[in-house]
Amino acid sequence: MKDNMTKIRKALSTAYRENETVHAGEFWETRVMGHIRSLGAPASPANFSALFGRFVWRTAPVACLMIVALTVALVNLDYTPEYEMTATFMTDPIESTVQLLWGG
Repeated sequence: MKDNMTKIRKALSTAYRENETVHAGEFWETRVMGHIRSLGAPASPANFSALFGRFVWRTAPVACLMIVALTVALVNLDYTPEYEMTATFMTDPIESTVQLLWGG
């Protein structure tokens, strides 16, 4: 790789130093532009599934981190109101019902 870069750098520096001595001709620019036009349009952009797949793989680590953070938070906060309500009604259902009706 480094050898190729050295060759490229040497070729470009030689071409730059000799740009005054080499005559390209009066129609050089026209020929080059004609060749570029003959190459055609670049390849079409990637299809939707490829773009969507790239988006998914870029957001997957963030989604996993959020899932882990929310799981840790819910385990540490002990957020279980349904369990507490069920335990209250199961221990003394009549007293709970009366308290709810009379607001006590």
